[in-house]
Amino acid sequence: AWAIFHILIITLQAFVFMMLTLVYIGQAHDAH
Repeated sequence: AWAIFHILIITLQAFVFMMLTLVYIGQAHDAH
């Protein structure tokens, strides 16, 4: 159970990081 929970957290963090990166790139593109 802990392994699944650990994988879930890693996947969630990776997803959040990707979203923040896309938002940052989008803002930079709009600003430019």
